[in-house]
Amino acid sequence: MKEEELLDSYYNLLLSSELRSDERELLLSYKQDLQFSNKNWKSRFLNLVEDIRCLSLRKMKQEKLSPELADFYKKVAFLGKVEEEQARGLASLGIFFH
Repeated sequence: MKEEELLDSYYNLLLSSELRSDERELLLSYKQDLQFSNKNWKSRFLNLVEDIRCLSLRKMKQEKLSPELADFYKKVAFLGKVEEEQARGLASLGIFFH
C-alpha cells in the first residue's frame, strides 16, 4: 500500500460519523503530529497502529473499536507485518551467504 492510499484511507476515516470521540481524538492527534513531524510516513502510520491497539485494549471490557477504525487498523497493521517479514528474510539471506 502506498502513502497516498494510506492517507486517503486515513482522511476518509476521519470523516466517518461512526467514530467514537476517543477514536477521533486519537486520529486527530496523529494528523497534527504528521503535519509538524519530519518522520518517515510509514513509521508514523505504524506508531498510529500501536496507539490504536492500545486504545482497543483499554476499551476491551466496555466496547469494541468502531468497524471503520478496525478495518483501517487491519490494513495498516498488515503493512507493518509485511515489512517486518521482508526485513527478516533479507537478514536471513545475509546469514546464509556468509
